[in-house]
Formats: sequence, C-alpha cells, structure tokens
Amino acid sequence: MLADLREQVRATALAMFQAGLVVGTDGNVSAKDPETGYIAITPSSMPYDQITTDDIVIVDVNQNIIWGTRAPSWETPMHTYIHKHRADVCAVMHTHSWYATLFAIANRDLPPATMPLAAQFGGTVRCAPYVRTGSDDMGRINLEYLGTRGRAVLLGNHGTLCIAPNLKKVLQLSRTLEEGAKMVYQSALLGAPVPLPDPEIAWLHELVAGFEADEEKAVETARSHP
Repeated sequence: MLADLREQVRATALAMFQAGLVVGTDGNVSAKDPETGYIAITPSSMPYDQITTDDIVIVDVNQNIIWGTRAPSWETPMHTYIHKHRADVCAVMHTHSWYATLFAIANRDLPPATMPLAAQFGGTVRCAPYVRTGSDDMGRINLEYLGTRGRAVLLGNHGTLCIAPNLKKVLQLSRTLEEGAKMVYQSALLGAPVPLPDPEIAWLHELVAGFEADEEKAVETARSHP
C-alpha cells in the first residue's frame, strides 16, 4: 500500500539522519497521501540506516494502523493531529538537531536574524512549552504555536518540528532551521543577535513563496505533459 510514499518517507528519514539532524533512533518523519488522507510514518525505535520501505507504517488521522507490521513512531499523535488540522501540510519532520535544540532547552524563540531564516519562516520561530512526548497534547499545543501559516516550532526542552507541503521541502526547512540556529547562537559571542527589519522579512518571505509557487506550477505542467 502506498509503496512510493513509503519509500519517499524512508529516503527522507535517512537523509535527515545523514544530515546530522538526529542521532540513533531520535526524531520521526511522516507524509500524507492527498488522495486517501492516509499517513506514512517512520517506525518506532529503529535506526534510520536499517529501515526498509516495508518498515514504514500507514496510519489514518485517528492513529489507526492501516498497513504495516511495525509499531508506528511513539509521536504519531503529534503527526496525525497536525495532518488533520493543517490542510496545507503533507509532510512533518521532528528532529533533535543540536543548535536548534539548545534554543528549545533554554525555552528561547529563534529570531529571524539571517536571510534564510527570514525567507523560509517569515518571522520568529517560537518555542512552545514542554509537552510529554507521545501525549495527545503534543499536536494541539505545538499547532497553537505554529498557527495557521507557521512552518516550524521549537519543542520546549525537546527538539524541533517542521511542516511543509512535501518531504523535500520539510527536509530543507529542518536544515535551514538548524543552520540558522547555529549562526544565531554563535553570533551571540559578538553581542545580541539583531533580527532583520520587518519589511525586509516580509519581502524575503514573499520572494521565496513566489519561487516555490513557480516551481510547483512547473512540476504540475511536467506531470500533465509527460
């Protein structure tokens, strides 16, 4: 069932691991099939370099297992809640990346002090309060901090969460978040990091949104004219 989607989730999870965004079996990745609404998600407690396509589990938005023999990620409730309540989201990635998690441990928001942070996230990446892992509250509380258009949130005392329309984008966002957190953290050695002015943040974010819309149109055109 949904073999292509399961393979994409497996490959993205491996790329997340290889990029150093997680260690061991930390973190998780999911993707929603727009047609069925089913969600492919990484299994619980398996090293990413050992996961096969058949280890990826299919669940519905109510956390019922539709396909697979593995236990889905312990944090499936967070993924399903976000997929259920953000229609624009088809990919979710949770990481424990080093520098971004430092901000989460300190319960500090990440300011838009670099061009990539401003362009990709359109403002401050907020830090949500700590929520017990695997609980039903994870999705609800973190979605409150994401809002209706947010792309990333820091999970208090825990890690990061990025959401996107597709797996390629969610991996890019997670890498941008970590790189930006590293720069902001290290720039504090020189003094307090200075966020970009609000008009510049808005301009950069709109610019990237335009590029993404053009790319999506090109993909759709290619699909309709093979």
